[in-house]
Amino acid sequence: MKTEKLVFLQPGELYLTSEDIEVKTILGSCVSVTVYNKSLNFGGICHYILPSARREEASTKFGNIAIKILIHQLLRAGSHISDLEAKIFGGASVIYDESEYFFIGEKNIQIAKEILNQYSISIVEEEVGGNEGRKLFFYPKSGKTKIEFIKKLRIEDLYNSNL
Repeated sequence: MKTEKLVFLQPGELYLTSEDIEVKTILGSCVSVTVYNKSLNFGGICHYILPSARREEASTKFGNIAIKILIHQLLRAGSHISDLEAKIFGGASVIYDESEYFFIGEKNIQIAKEILNQYSISIVEEEVGGNEGRKLFFYPKSGKTKIEFIKKLRIEDLYNSNL
């Protein structure tokens, strides 16, 4: 499924296109949501770090902001909600005792489900939780995805396009 063009998506970024490209991102407790228009054959992806922003922190590093912006961009590009389907990835507990104290991964997963439900967008696939990082490949033209697990993920790996 290799394509000629590769885009590396860093935490806090989102990307929307109809091009035949490969978008790659690295996930730990972060979550990526892909939203695909099955009628027009294009889609987008976001990668967020934390579940919710306070009003003054309107940044795509937060799930409640990133997912809504991605959906609104798809709608502005001609999508109808009934044509959209979503996939959720990530939300692992990769930092020692993170799940015991902060539950960041779980909260990131939950906010994705809540927002997609608010918009009545079907979730057609989930690969979430656990304690291993993930390398996610998303193909916006087809909506397809591919996952590779990463046993020992470090924070700096989230920004490493060569991983």
